[in-house]
Amino acid sequence: MESFVRARGLSGFTECVRALGGNPASILRLAGIDPRQLNDPLAWVPFKANLRAYQLATHSLKVPDFGVTMSRSRDFSHMGPLLLVARHAPDLKSAMEAISRYLSIQNTGYRTNVVMRGRTGVRAYYMNADMRIGADQWIEESLLSSKRLMSHFLGEDLPVVRILMRHKPVRPESAYQSDYGAPVLFEQDVDGVEVEEKTFKRALPTRDDAIEQFVTSYLEDRVQSFDGDVVLAARSLLETLIPMSQGSLEIVAGHLRLNPRTLQRRLKDQGYSFSELVEDQRRTMADRLLREGNLPLVKVANYLGYSEQSSFNHAFERWYGKSPLAWLRRHR
Repeated sequence: MESFVRARGLSGFTECVRALGGNPASILRLAGIDPRQLNDPLAWVPFKANLRAYQLATHSLKVPDFGVTMSRSRDFSHMGPLLLVARHAPDLKSAMEAISRYLSIQNTGYRTNVVMRGRTGVRAYYMNADMRIGADQWIEESLLSSKRLMSHFLGEDLPVVRILMRHKPVRPESAYQSDYGAPVLFEQDVDGVEVEEKTFKRALPTRDDAIEQFVTSYLEDRVQSFDGDVVLAARSLLETLIPMSQGSLEIVAGHLRLNPRTLQRRLKDQGYSFSELVEDQRRTMADRLLREGNLPLVKVANYLGYSEQSSFNHAFERWYGKSPLAWLRRHR
C-alpha cells in the first residue's frame, strides 16, 4: 500500500539543495516528484519519493549529513495545526502524543509514539521495513528535528539521554555526537530520541487550555469525532485510515470506542452498512483526487486501498458508469 505526505513536508528542500550547489528540480524529478507539486502545500506526494529525494540529494551533492543540514535549514511551520496543538499542551509528553495522534493528517507513511522505559522515555519513529531501507537521511533529519522541536516547546535546549538509530553510521561517529549533542547508538531496534521521564513531565511555558481545546476540536473533526453522528465520525476516520490500509470495521470501531457490532447497528440506523460507507468514502476520495489531477491513476488506486488498478477501474465504472480515463477526459 502506497503512503503519502503533504507537499509541505518538503518545505525547505529546494532552498537547502540550492544552497549546497545542487539543482533541486532535477533531484525531485529523479525521485519521482513533479517540482510544481511543491507549490501546493496540501497536495499529496508519495512518501517513498520524498525519502528518495533525500537520498538522491545526499549522493549527488556528496553531503553525507544532508538530513542534518535540512533540519537546521527550516523551521516548524510545515507542521501546521499540529505545531499549534502541541505547543499549547500541558506538558512535553502530552505535546508529543498530540502530534502522534494527528500525524496522519500530514503523513500516512510513518507513525510516532512516546514509549516509557522506566526512568526514561523515547519519542520513537516507526515505518514499514521496505520504506525504512531508504530512509536513513530522512530519519537523521527527523531525529534532530524532534530534539529541536522539544527544545522549542520547553524554551531551552532539550537534555537528551541518547539518540537511537536503526541504521549504521554513514559518516564518522564523532560527527553524530557533535550534531545531536548526545550519545548516538546505531543498529538499534527503534529510531528515537530518549530523554528522562521527568523531562517529559515538564509543564510547557506556552500552555494555553483554550487554544489547545480549540485546535484539538479542529483536528478531531478531521480524524475522529463528530458528536453523535456516527456516519460523519466514521467517514472522517476512513479518510485517514483507508490510505494506511487500516479502514476495517474493527479498527474504525476501536477509534470510536465502540464495539464493532454496536458500530454496525448505529450505521444501520442511519441507512448504511459499513461496507457501503467504505465504498461511498472511496468514491468521494477518488472524485477529489482526480479533480486535483496531481496523481497518476495507479497511485490513486493504491491510495484508495486497491491492490490492482483494474479493481479500481471496475469500482469506478460501477460508481460513474464510465472508466476513470473517460471521466477525466470529460472533466478536464
